[in-house]
Amino acid sequence: MTEMNTQKRKKIIILSLFVLAGIALILAAPLVSANLSIEADLPVEHVEPYLYTTTYIIEIVPDETIRIGSLSLNTSLQENNSIHITINGDVSIMNLGESKEITARRAQISLFGVPIFETNYRVNVTYQGLIPPSSSTQSHSIVLDAKIETSKQIPESILSNAVKGMKIVRTQE
Repeated sequence: MTEMNTQKRKKIIILSLFVLAGIALILAAPLVSANLSIEADLPVEHVEPYLYTTTYIIEIVPDETIRIGSLSLNTSLQENNSIHITINGDVSIMNLGESKEITARRAQISLFGVPIFETNYRVNVTYQGLIPPSSSTQSHSIVLDAKIETSKQIPESILSNAVKGMKIVRTQE
């Protein structure tokens, strides 16, 4: 075999390997995403400092249940601009400017059942007030400041995806 044929053959083999690797990635992507799980309501196992904070200014429609991971949160309007807030079944009344801390929990992300990331977190919500109905809404919106503190930094895309059912007005790092 000539030197030129050997070079061509090596290039074809390398190109074939890249094509096979690309096909394998395309086939593996749905399998990986189907086996990725996030558990956000686990008990804290090790006490760690909360080094990272993200604050969301959010609007919530009263009487609708929203979820932050597996955390269930429901609000309803009361007299004198106070609100009833129900967090995982725990009911309390909040007045304007009042804060409520949600018990510290641990979140874990697993791939194929193997933990690949975990962090302790706690959430503190502060009742900021009401937004009156507008031409596009039929009722008041409740505005909360939700401060999420974590022991390890969570990628923003995962954190934002975990905050379901809320209109995020602004995010502050």
